[in-house]
Amino acid sequence: MPLLDGLAPDALDVGTENLIVHELPNGMILDLTAEQYARDWALAQFYFHLMTAYSILRREKVELGKADYVAHMLPYIRPETIPKG
Repeated sequence: MPLLDGLAPDALDVGTENLIVHELPNGMILDLTAEQYARDWALAQFYFHLMTAYSILRREKVELGKADYVAHMLPYIRPETIPKG
């Protein structure tokens, strides 16, 4: 990937206790460890935007359901248990 080609091999190796200072648009500043940032901020932001996109698509009559989110689980299904029809 060209964007990442210029990075040193250890550029993304961040210790979980490293401090991340995250400034919000309203001026508030969060002091978090890398672990806290990933777990308490980034993950929540990811799911918020995922569910917002899901809601918009459903409102627009896109047939989207739970099975569309777990397609990676298909290899684990016992073939004889797949419903016929």
